[in-house]
Amino acid sequence: MKLLMFFIFVFFSVLTYAQENYIFPEFVAGEIYYKESATAASINYNLFLSDILALDGKKKKRLANVDKIEYVSAGIKRFVPLNDNTFGEILIDGGLVLAVKYSGNVVKTSENGKSITKISLNKLLDSGRPLPDGIAITVDSVYYFVKQRDTQKMFYLPGTNITKATHAGIVRLFAKNKSEINTFIESNKTDFSSFESLKKLVEFCEQYTD
Repeated sequence: MKLLMFFIFVFFSVLTYAQENYIFPEFVAGEIYYKESATAASINYNLFLSDILALDGKKKKRLANVDKIEYVSAGIKRFVPLNDNTFGEILIDGGLVLAVKYSGNVVKTSENGKSITKISLNKLLDSGRPLPDGIAITVDSVYYFVKQRDTQKMFYLPGTNITKATHAGIVRLFAKNKSEINTFIESNKTDFSSFESLKKLVEFCEQYTD
């Protein structure tokens, strides 16, 4: 719980400070992990792309060979590739991982604010210009389950056993335990949009990951 509260504090503190198109206020030192190697890079998480970008000189580039990446680290934060070439931050680790994908939305905060697309605003902010008056960025989040094939391994398996955190999704990952999981969800009135509710479900399902 202390780790969770730290995550919430850091995440929203960063967003309050930056209020732009990235989670971190600037690119940070990170590492990109593959099955048998790791590469150091300056990285950040772009809210409009739901993706990790790395600095190549002064250019911001999406990571290559995403299907071969096991995870990306930045300080205490770790991100795993999802099944649509985006990234989610790991909130709960184990045989069943709970991750969250962030996405940014452009909203007008005043009648005088001019409409602008995500793509255009992303380019504007990446060029170093400030957020236009009357425009704000809000953040949505979607939870994902990632089931490990081998819980004894340190690394993740990119692109496998990944699903959105839904009732149908968790049952698909644990088809052999469908009855028990359905009973737990019904008894606990699991809310698939609530971290606390999903945390309980993930902890329950962990017994079926061995």
